[in-house]
Amino acid sequence: MLDELKKRESEKGQANREAIRKAQEQAEKAYLEHLSQAERERFADNKQKLTESTPAPAPSTSPTNASESRSREAGLSGLSLEDGVRDEAIPLAGFDAETLNYDVTVPYEVSIVRVVPTAKHARASILVNGAHTASGTASDAIALPAISTTELAVQVTAEDGATKRTYKVKVTRAPSTNAALAGIAVNGASIPSFTPSVTSYRVEVNYEVETAVLTAEPVDGATVVSGTGTESLEPGDNIFTIVVQAMNGATKTYQLNVHRGSNEAALSDLKLLDPNGAEIAFAPTFESGITDYTVSVPHDIWRIRVRPQASQTHAVLSQRRYGRWRGPVGTDPSDRGAETVVETAVTSEDGTATRTYRVAFTREELETDAALIGFTFTDDKSNPIPLAQTIDPATTDYTVAAAVYAVNYTVDTVKLTPVASGSHATIKVNGTHVASGGTISLPINPGTNTISIVVTAKYGVTTQTYTLTVKRKPSLNFQISQTPNQKIVSGWTGLDPDVYVYHVTIDTTKSQLTAGWGPVPGCTNTGLSNSGILTGTTTELTITAKSQDGTIEQTYTFYVTKASTS
Repeated sequence: MLDELKKRESEKGQANREAIRKAQEQAEKAYLEHLSQAERERFADNKQKLTESTPAPAPSTSPTNASESRSREAGLSGLSLEDGVRDEAIPLAGFDAETLNYDVTVPYEVSIVRVVPTAKHARASILVNGAHTASGTASDAIALPAISTTELAVQVTAEDGATKRTYKVKVTRAPSTNAALAGIAVNGASIPSFTPSVTSYRVEVNYEVETAVLTAEPVDGATVVSGTGTESLEPGDNIFTIVVQAMNGATKTYQLNVHRGSNEAALSDLKLLDPNGAEIAFAPTFESGITDYTVSVPHDIWRIRVRPQASQTHAVLSQRRYGRWRGPVGTDPSDRGAETVVETAVTSEDGTATRTYRVAFTREELETDAALIGFTFTDDKSNPIPLAQTIDPATTDYTVAAAVYAVNYTVDTVKLTPVASGSHATIKVNGTHVASGGTISLPINPGTNTISIVVTAKYGVTTQTYTLTVKRKPSLNFQISQTPNQKIVSGWTGLDPDVYVYHVTIDTTKSQLTAGWGPVPGCTNTGLSNSGILTGTTTELTITAKSQDGTIEQTYTFYVTKASTS
């Protein structure tokens, strides 16, 4: 029971001493936070000297020698660094309790570190650069100068007070890789929207500003290599390049456009657009120094947009219009030839100069031309079909030439290419729209075919109809039968619709030609003349094909000769 009480008393005393120690450390830490780095170093030196001059405690009068029972363990079980700003751990690679020297490199962004040592023995004491640090806690902040190596000393004193071991960590702070700027100023005025990651800027200055003093503020020890200083300014854009170099040699380039206002009053471009946004050509070709232009537009254009472009960004544009086109398109013919003048005044940025450009618009007269000035007419193989009349805009009726009269039966399609005199006229062939100069294919039937060509002027104010009549010869199916008593000797391989005379020799004892016939689509036919009776050595037989409309017929003639019989 007595031993239990002594044990509790001992543990209570130890807890009190630990609480006092922690309170002293916290008070010392709070005090140091208000000191400069130099004052902290002096405080640490004085504290070390005071510790060294304090006599060691008297040996215990315990029956056993207390100093011999105190631990001699002066090693660390763990050692790491901590980023003093972000509180992020920086472990020492390959830490080993028996290894006393370490080298570590930290990024430039780590400007303050704290050492976190952990003693192997709970009663060992630790000094970090001379300042007491509790095991497992972070030391006071230690500043790291840029591009240099700082040595950190971690001294561990064993419980016996005599055994000591010092760990050394050399911390090298790497050079910065940041080549950014914190800001750019022109003539002392900072760019308000400046962002380090954005590298292109534009600054406007008045025309009176002839020079620009460029200054730039780098970050993280970077250096401005070029691009600052006093520069002359020309009216308009002045491009300057500022090059920044980081500590590690990396560079970054910023581009600054100092735009100086101009006293120039001119256009750099001028466009005319119709209601659909298409450009309209005008005369003469635009040049900045030419101020007067004219343009004639079709009658259907009743609104035009004038789109000027000033040669200088801050020049002021204004427009006035004289004259007016009356009414919507095509409803008031009296407005043909009307003229409108649009003036565009350009005033320089400084207000000292003005130049006026004038565009005079004339609206063309209403187009009434609905004439057909020509056309080509061919068969389906593009062979020309001659006409009986000479093509003339005043001639409205056309037929196939008398020498041809009608095209052969095998021509079942014709091609027509009409050309109108009016540039905006429309053409319909048999009711189908055809572009002027375009080609349309038309089917034709045996007999008479009428092709209608209607030419209409713009807006339908004038219409002219032309007629083309073309005849197609009729045909039939005809076959001479070949039987044992009527054999074809020569002159017959079958009917060709466009061959109308045949000389056929047959070997027969019959007195009548045996044949079959009938109409082809769109045609009719008569019977074989004389019922096909052969009246002599050579007999002439005929059969006539007719178009169903009855306007044209074609006779086929057969001279049938009986061959001598043996």
